[in-house]
Amino acid sequence: MRSETSGTSSTWTICHILHLQQVPPHELIAGDQGRCKENRLTNLSTVLALIARREYAKPLQSGGTRFQILLGEAVVMENESDLAGPKHWDSRALRVSRRSPSRLNVTVADLTDLLSAHLRPGTSVLEVGCAPGKFLLWCALERQAKVSGVEYAPKSAEATRELFRDMQVPIDLRTEDFLQTSFPPGSFDLVFSFGVIEHFDDPRPIVRKHVEVLRPGGRAIITVPNYGGFYGTIQSKLDRSNLLLHNLDIMNHQSLSALAPADLSGEVRTYAWGRLTPWILSFDKRLPPALARSFALGVNVLGLLQPVMISKMAPWLVLEISRR
Repeated sequence: MRSETSGTSSTWTICHILHLQQVPPHELIAGDQGRCKENRLTNLSTVLALIARREYAKPLQSGGTRFQILLGEAVVMENESDLAGPKHWDSRALRVSRRSPSRLNVTVADLTDLLSAHLRPGTSVLEVGCAPGKFLLWCALERQAKVSGVEYAPKSAEATRELFRDMQVPIDLRTEDFLQTSFPPGSFDLVFSFGVIEHFDDPRPIVRKHVEVLRPGGRAIITVPNYGGFYGTIQSKLDRSNLLLHNLDIMNHQSLSALAPADLSGEVRTYAWGRLTPWILSFDKRLPPALARSFALGVNVLGLLQPVMISKMAPWLVLEISRR
């Protein structure tokens, strides 16, 4: 499962993170303009002016380049679709235990419950952005589903293959751009992704692809972290740079519903899902590792003890689409 993941090979490249406290603006202009030109960036002076005023601004469009100004820091990105990229995911240490995921993890318990109603023996299932593969493993072992996955980050895909090979569970896993997937339309009963589409500046094409590969009557289950609520407020204190990898504009019911392709969709639903969880928050960025782990485990226990789901505390927003 990914709390932040992506499913295609287009990337947004972070070209500069400019810290006013460390480098004077005139030195940035003198020293970095050449490199900016090489990266096809324009209007750097506008970025520097905003930094100098220490303004907080929503992303600005200028000359084909997107500027994100955040509390005196500027991140300049090429204007493409994927906010993370395969190198981001392959840079993570993938230590995958050779077993089905534990439901003592509140996020695992909640997301497997979300899938369970749509699974029966023989259900054909595709996970988009499937590394490290534990949810597909659960589908295969606990619900006897026929599982497939798409993962575009090569090291992450190989770690997933090793898991299924070691567990002696068959999987059709393809290392490819999901928007150019080799899976034909109408292949699956269930397509799901957990924390994928929010890494795209325009998620409509990847949502459409989820629906295209469904059989008529099939269902897409798409989740995004609920950073539009209090989880986003906490994460902004813990790890602001992580939020730059997320499209926060889609983290509400109206915007999520609007992503469903009208010509392919039958029923479209959005809803909040899940109990209190620490696993979409970066406590390790502000706390010593042992303390961060202990605190997260404590919050995880509180989530497991939570008797009912409360929408304002739900860590996930779900977009559920049936195929016509």
